Amino acid sequence: MKSLKILQTLFKIFRIIALVLFILAIVGASLSFLALVLLFALRDVPLPGGQTITDILVSNGIPFHVAYSALIVAFLNCGVTIFLAKYNEAFFKLEIDKGTPFDKEVVHKMRVLALVSVITSFAFAITVAITLGIIAFANRASVNIDFSSFGGVGYGLALLLISFFCAYGADLEEQNKKAKENSDEYLENEQA
Repeated sequence: MKSLKILQTLFKIFRIIALVLFILAIVGASLSFLALVLLFALRDVPLPGGQTITDILVSNGIPFHVAYSALIVAFLNCGVTIFLAKYNEAFFKLEIDKGTPFDKEVVHKMRVLALVSVITSFAFAITVAITLGIIAFANRASVNIDFSSFGGVGYGLALLLISFFCAYGADLEEQNKKAKENSDEYLENEQA
């Protein structure tokens, strides 16, 4: 049972990490959106010194469309992180409430989380690629922004693999429970 206690402690730590990521992603999404709005609203407003934000960006080698593309990607990334962090937190809470990862419902939810992570990663990559393509087409210029979205694929595949071990443990738990019930029933019949 020492190993189960360690597992439960890890799940509690993972839940806290998911909650922290959830909060940080909300802050990041809010700041990205605010920066995007301010960038568009103030792009041609002269700052002290006579330069505009667009002038400052261009003088630093950053075209205006690349700056707002980066903010859009950051906003979308934070949105995906909000969704996945909350989904993970709910899963970790379920496992903590059950008290074991070797439960059929926990295994089912783990597999759903794995699929959601993989699908969300691909959906994010496709959405960002389409968005950057539209921006590049509208500006008749390339937009080279590096975004990695496939960490969720690795995470999802790892969860899927782990779920098979947990399913095996859940099957053993179920067999042990049935064997105990049968032996208790047998003992009751023998005593009667």
